[in-house]
This record gives sequence, structure tokens and C-alpha cells, in this order.
Amino acid sequence: MFIFTNALWYVIIKMQNKSAEFTQNAVLLTKNADGKEREATMKMRILAAILAAMQLLLLAACGAETPDATENDAQSTDTTVAETTQDPNAPDFEFKDFKNARFHIAGPANNYGNLYFVEEEVGEVMQDAVYKRALLVEEDLKVDFTYERLNGEGTTNGINLLPPLQAAAAAGDDLYQLILTHSMNSISTIVTAGLLKDWQDVPHVDFSKPYWNSDCNESLEVAGKQFYAFSDYMIVSAYGIYFNKDIMKNNEGLEDPYELVRDNKWTLDKMIEMASKVVVDLNGDGAMTKEDQYGFAVMTDYPMLQFMYGAGLKLCKPGTFELDINNERMLSLIQKIHKLVNESNCTYAYSYKMATLGDTMEITSGKCLFTTSTVGSLSSYRDSDINLGLVPLPKLTTDQEHYECVNWAGMMCVPAIVGDPEMVGMTTELLSYYSGTTTIPAYYDQLLGAKLAHDEDMRAMIDYIFKHVVFDGGRNFFGQSGSMSNLFYTLSRLVGIQKSADFASWYAQHEPAAKVQIKQFFDDLAKLDTPA
Repeated sequence: MFIFTNALWYVIIKMQNKSAEFTQNAVLLTKNADGKEREATMKMRILAAILAAMQLLLLAACGAETPDATENDAQSTDTTVAETTQDPNAPDFEFKDFKNARFHIAGPANNYGNLYFVEEEVGEVMQDAVYKRALLVEEDLKVDFTYERLNGEGTTNGINLLPPLQAAAAAGDDLYQLILTHSMNSISTIVTAGLLKDWQDVPHVDFSKPYWNSDCNESLEVAGKQFYAFSDYMIVSAYGIYFNKDIMKNNEGLEDPYELVRDNKWTLDKMIEMASKVVVDLNGDGAMTKEDQYGFAVMTDYPMLQFMYGAGLKLCKPGTFELDINNERMLSLIQKIHKLVNESNCTYAYSYKMATLGDTMEITSGKCLFTTSTVGSLSSYRDSDINLGLVPLPKLTTDQEHYECVNWAGMMCVPAIVGDPEMVGMTTELLSYYSGTTTIPAYYDQLLGAKLAHDEDMRAMIDYIFKHVVFDGGRNFFGQSGSMSNLFYTLSRLVGIQKSADFASWYAQHEPAAKVQIKQFFDDLAKLDTPA
């Protein structure tokens, strides 16, 4: 069943690309040869109907949810355009002519680039998909996209969005229609400065559609308002566990990680058990150094943080932002990671500072069984001579519903002073919807490349990881400041740097100031609704 369903998805994705080509051709023919528009549109709709039937067949074949089945709960790959009545997931509005109004999208220069801001076709699969998506929306709504890579004051992790948004608001300038953010930088400050519009007040935005991430809505809602959203328009940034298939093959008794995932047995304990079995002193000098083989290699800074979300934990509860990590589950996780990284001889651990000096151990070195890195890293790994696999982060316990990872990508927001909310709503809906037939399949192709294009396991795992990313209001709003930052970075700073598992003392040290941060945020937010 797994081979059948994934093969069918592969065919669908290839046909989706062709559907997108028909769609664009229809747009271009409309502009250049009205007499041929009807023929192109008919081809597009016939192909859409075929694809819809194939997807229904696939859903029937998949049955209950497993990680090797492509689900329809996020990152939609629906293929029909908005006018096509066969697709129930299409936006529910009639197109409006905005008479070539400017739609300006801006984001931090070092976070957004050719995955979003493309103004012409260049013959590269991902960039051309971004361009085609924009072309579809421009034709439907008669808007004119422009883009801006924001530079200026900020940090290496992303620009501070407060100054440009403040300047636009002070001037009463309807400069930006859509802002793409860093995942943590400026997230709380631009909210409490009153610079953002509540997405719930943007017409035609339908968060019930599958191309919107519902966990983002729940986790980032504050005081009943939705300042940030995440849809298929955005490219997910998530971590997974890469493994070396050759080391697996050369060590009898190791279980297949893919089968462990499918059987709900891929846990942190299982990963530690497997990692401990492959340690080899390759140079025979009696000491474990970078020249030897390890079970696990990890940067002890932000990559280690992923295991908290893999364990089903979040820094804060949704809505209230009440701290939610002082519990037995977090303590168990810390003890296991401490054992893996500091007490066993199976982990090659290195800091970010060491990494800047080249003192790392990549999975492509062939000297570690497991490592954790972004799914996006696959584009640089795929041509390696090392035979690689990829699975989600392990669960802490098998009673968790899904394998999960926090989404490191930024979010979408709308300036409070935006002049035409209706245009913003329609345009954003269509950008999100059309991503399913343009940028998402193109991004998969870019990640996999020719070598891995037919690797059904890899494609299925990427799809699963992307569909089960989560958001954490505590992380997004406060992850870069004060004691909240220390609690967010507990695994890195307590376990990785201090090499300690004394969570009780660590939490007691940072909890009081963290609570003050949260209270101050809500107090500042309340002032926005209080008449002067």
C-alpha cells in the first residue's frame, strides 16, 4: 500500500506541474490571443478533474493516517484553480478587478529571497514556480506584485521590523500590503506597538481552508486576536533526523527507522539505543575524537531545541501563554538528552562557535549514524556519496498523536494602516491556494533532486514532517529575550553548555522574570484597546 500510494502521489505531483503550465498558458493566451483562451482553459479544467479523481482514489487507498500517507490537513497539494467548481477547497469568493493596484510584499533580506521574491522566469524550477504563482493571482485579481528585501537595523537572525513599520505608520503611508517576518525577532514588539491588523478583520480570509495552518492560529492567538498567520504560501522550515543507511546496513540488528516511524516505535529511547551500538574507534588510538565513528552528531545550540517539540512539549499554553514545561515530561526529556549527549560516548557534540571554525560533524562525513538538521539541508546533502535517509524527530513516548517539530519559518502579518483589506484578503487567499500546484511541488523537487526523485520513503517523510509542524507562542513572541529565552533554550544552555540535568534549579532561576515578561506583554496589549 505504501508503494502504491506514494507512487500515485508522485504521478499527481508531476501532473500538478503540468496543470500549472496549462494555467499559466491560459493566462498568457488571454493576454495575447483571446481566440485560444477557451481551448487552454478547457484543457486546464479537464486535467483538474482527472487530478481530483486521482486524489479521491488516493484518499480511499490510504485509509487511517500513517506517516507514509500524504494527508490533507496542511500544505495542500490541491490542483484546480479558483474558478473550477470541482474543488471544495478553492477560495469562496468571486474575483474582483483591482485595476493593477500595487501589492507590496516585504520581509527580512536574510530570511526571504528566491523562495518568495521573483519577478521573472529564469529557468530554475523553484523560482519559476514562484513567478507562475504570482502570475496566476495577478491575472485573477488584476494586482501588480512588488517586493522589498528589508535591510537595516537588526540582528544576524533577521531584521528588526519595528523601525520600517513605525515609519510607515507615522507617515500614514499604505506602503506594505503583506509583511513576512522572522520566526522570533520583532514578533512581540510590533504587536504591542499597535502596528498590526487582526487577521480576523481581513475580508475573505478563511482559516478553515486546508492551506492555512490551524496550529499557528491556536498557538499565536493573543487576547482573542490573530496578528500572525501561516499558510501554504510560506515554506516550512523544520528539522528531522538524518541517518546513514550504510552504517545501518553494516551493523546487524539495527531496525529500519522508516519502519519504526510507521509502527509508532520511533522514540528517543530507541534512537539512543541504536546510536550506542555503532560507536567505533576508527583510528585505534583509544580515545574518541572527530576521527572516529559516532552514533549521533549534534550542534548543542538551537538544533538540540528540536527535541522538546518532538517530545510534544511547548514553552507556553495557547491563549494564556502560561508556562508549560515545569513537568515530569520535560524532566524525563532532559535526563534522556543529558544521557545521550553528556554521559555516553556515542555523541559528537559541538557548539555553534566550534561550527564557525569548521569543527563539525556532518552526516555526509560518513562517521555518524544520526544527526539532526533542517529538511532544507537535503538540497545540499542529496548529491553526497553517503546513502542517506530522513525521518521525523523521535517521540518521547508512543502515546503522542504525531511526530512533531516546531516551525522555524516566519509568519505573515498585515500592517494596521493597510488601505484595502479586501485586496489583501483575496490576494493572500489565492497566493496560499495556488501554492499547492506551484511552489510546494517545486520545492519538493528542489529538495530531492534527480538522485532522490523516486525515493518514496524520503518524499513521504518530508511530506509528513511538513504537515505536522507546530507553533509555540512562548517561543515566537519571547524566544529571543530575557528569562523566557533561557527557558526556551533549556536543552541547549542547561544540558549542552552547562552539561547539567538540574532542571529544578534552572527553572526556579528563570521562572519569576519569565512570568513578568509575559504579564508585561499582555498589559501592553491591553493598553491598545484602552481609550486615551
